Amino acid sequence: MTTRSPLRVLGAGLLGAALIWAGPSAAHEGHAPKPGPSPTAAAVGPHGGMEVATPEGQMSADGRPPADDAAPTTFGGRLVNWLGRWHPSVVHFPIALFIVVAVLEARALLLRRERVEEATRLMIALSALSALAAIVLGWMAMGWTYGRYDRLHTAHQTLGTSIAPLALGVWWAHERWLSARRPGAGVVYAVLLAATVAAIGINGFIGGALVRGLDHLNF
Repeated sequence: MTTRSPLRVLGAGLLGAALIWAGPSAAHEGHAPKPGPSPTAAAVGPHGGMEVATPEGQMSADGRPPADDAAPTTFGGRLVNWLGRWHPSVVHFPIALFIVVAVLEARALLLRRERVEEATRLMIALSALSALAAIVLGWMAMGWTYGRYDRLHTAHQTLGTSIAPLALGVWWAHERWLSARRPGAGVVYAVLLAATVAAIGINGFIGGALVRGLDHLNF
């Protein structure tokens, strides 16, 4: 087996992961619940937003978990509360960018095409930075607390936070591969990229479940 063969196998895995997880990741949106009979039920949240009840808990349609406390009155508290509402919007940037990077890298490996190197390098940097921003905003949406809500929220928060080192690892591994050009460095980069895409897909499904219910992808 040539040194390029493992990379081609990983390329196929990257392409498959990107295509499989594109759907679940897109479900992570702060929209109203689907119409018709459903185990989810909509209700007005304590801060005036719409909340969607799921088997595991509730999350408002603007991306915030249910609040047991009164709305913050201090400027700092209101600022954190407001910034946290941007999490569902910002999180789409690293999701889309990492999936596009995976598709481009898989295409180059499987079809033996020239890599779109500069564009890929820029997208990886933007992916890592936007992932960090989305994670910080997610913690703000949770009120800088951990494990305060139900298991589904905690799982989403835990996996989402773990994407930060993965995203930074992809960025580091890609830069190392560009400078070293060794097969081993390419394998490390491909494995980290595949793991990141997989984590994003799983967390995208959980994020969609928080808003639409665990059955949101039922056919």
